[in-house]
Amino acid sequence: PWEVPYLPIDPADLGRSYASVIRVNSQSGKGGVAWMLESAYGISLPRRMQIDFSQVVQKRADESGQELAADALWGLWLRSYQPQSRVRVERHRVQDDGAMQRVELVLEVDGQRRTVHGAGRGPIEAAVSALREGLGWPVDVMHFEEHGLSGGSDAQAVAIVETAWAGRSGSRFGVGLHENTLSSALAAVVHSATAWLEAGEPAHP
Repeated sequence: PWEVPYLPIDPADLGRSYASVIRVNSQSGKGGVAWMLESAYGISLPRRMQIDFSQVVQKRADESGQELAADALWGLWLRSYQPQSRVRVERHRVQDDGAMQRVELVLEVDGQRRTVHGAGRGPIEAAVSALREGLGWPVDVMHFEEHGLSGGSDAQAVAIVETAWAGRSGSRFGVGLHENTLSSALAAVVHSATAWLEAGEPAHP
């Protein structure tokens, strides 16, 4: 039998999912926010990102005075971790060179086109090298993971990157969403670095 006291009927009996009828508000904890994204989209947030995003959700819910359904939560998550006001990825190219991979990133940084190159043992390390050497951004990847996105007709990959910035405490997160796993990973690295710029770091040290 259906035994959830605050829902008088099993949503499945109405052809709806549990996540579709649940809302979060300013009082919802990080666990509830993370559960909704995982249930609706198959995204399992890293613990530190759960804490960070729950604060974003609380602020939005306080400002709007409204509860957030899963689709609104998803949109807020993407907007929060795909900052594009200062940096935009135009294109990229990756080349295998034996044990190393070389990356070329073409970016628009504060309205200026910049082409940077880096090398590493994988595309993530190579992208970080490109940002450090080409732009002087002292970022390091602390955590990376990738998920297949559920809940949609098109197969897409969601990459989550957490970076540190030399000389600064804390971390910043970035998300990449693309049908190509490499594209989503590189975008997540750039978005995480961009979050540091929006937090006050200079784009041109």
